[in-house]
Amino acid sequence: MKGPEALHGIDFKERQARAAIPYDLDDDGLPLNPVERHLPAGRGDLWVWGEQRMADAVVTATLVRPVRKLVDPGQRVVLMVRRGDDGTWAAPGGGMDPGETPIEAARRECREETELDLTGVDGQEGEAEYVKDPRAGLNAWAVSNACRFDLGEVEVLPVVRASDDADEAVWVRADSFDQLLDELAACGGELFPAHTSFLRAALDGVMV
Repeated sequence: MKGPEALHGIDFKERQARAAIPYDLDDDGLPLNPVERHLPAGRGDLWVWGEQRMADAVVTATLVRPVRKLVDPGQRVVLMVRRGDDGTWAAPGGGMDPGETPIEAARRECREETELDLTGVDGQEGEAEYVKDPRAGLNAWAVSNACRFDLGEVEVLPVVRASDDADEAVWVRADSFDQLLDELAACGGELFPAHTSFLRAALDGVMV
C-alpha cells in the first residue's frame, strides 16, 4: 500500500468475516474497535480501515563472550529499532503484505529495517493479538503476530544497520523486560506502547 486507504469502495462485511480478531460494524457499517471504544471516530493515523494486520520480529541472542565490557557472557540481548515517526523503540516489524504469513512478514520487515537476514532461522509464530497502538482510532486498530527468532549462543552479534523507516538498529541487553526498559531509559528512550505486551511475554513469559 502506497498511502492511507480511502474509505469508499471497501467491502467491510467481507473484511470483517476474515478478521483475526472478531469485531462488530457500527450503525453506519464501519468497523468498530473491539477493545478501545473511547477512541475518536475515524482511522486515526493507521493506513487501513478496520483491522490492520502486523507482524513483528522478536530477535534474541545469548552472548558467550563479553562485548566491549558492555555485555557479559551469558547475557541475552534483543534486537530493537528506533522508529522514524515518533522516536520510540520497537521490535522490527510492520504491516503484512497480501498473501504473506506472519513469519514471512516478520522476516521481511526485519531485513528491511535492520538488514538482518533471518533466512534459515526457525521462527515461532505467536497468536494474533490486539495491540494498543497509539495511532489507532475508533474505526481502525492494529493486530499483531509477534514472531520469535532466537539465534541461540553466539560469539559475535550479527551486524545490523538501520534502513527503511527505522532511524537506528541496535542490540539491547534484555535478560528481563524490566532490564530492557532500564536500558532504553538510560539512553533517553521509551518503548513503543503497542509492543509492551508481546515483548514482556517473550522476555519474561508473562502475558499482560
